[in-house]
Amino acid sequence: MVLVVLGVVHRIIPASDEVRGWLAMVSPAIGLGPLVWAAATIRCPSCRTPLLWKAMREQGVLNWWPWLIGLSRCPVCGSDGTLA
Repeated sequence: MVLVVLGVVHRIIPASDEVRGWLAMVSPAIGLGPLVWAAATIRCPSCRTPLLWKAMREQGVLNWWPWLIGLSRCPVCGSDGTLA
């Protein structure tokens, strides 16, 4: 979404080559930032396993999301998400 907005702004506001180059370098970081944050912070509350990271690394490209949202227990410690 951020990249779409930057693309629209790029078309509306004329910019120098320097500004375009800066936007080309910054845009991927803006787009990847939330993904990195989510991968680092979505964790099992009991064992602190990073579940999103585990899903993206161990499941197939088309399977990681269904696997993640289908979890009812932590695949590592078996916790149901409540803290004892």
